[in-house]
Amino acid sequence: MRRTTQRGFDVYDEFTDSYDASVRVQQSSSAMAPHCWVFVDENKPDDRPLVCGEKHRNHGSIHLTIEQAQRLRDALGDFLADANR
Repeated sequence: MRRTTQRGFDVYDEFTDSYDASVRVQQSSSAMAPHCWVFVDENKPDDRPLVCGEKHRNHGSIHLTIEQAQRLRDALGDFLADANR
């Protein structure tokens, strides 16, 4: 079952990739046309200091297993179905 954000936007899926990064596929608030966000947040602690402006280590990359790729595909498919209504 999908959840929504505090602002009422759909979250199509949330899962953890094979390197423990959090992945979230979410509806965008864009008024120009349907858009979605794919958020990736590093969960692992790292002893190295962050470089100026760096928020996390993976810089938006996700490393997916076949099952995780299928989840991402399905979440994006849900977004596309909603956008094409």
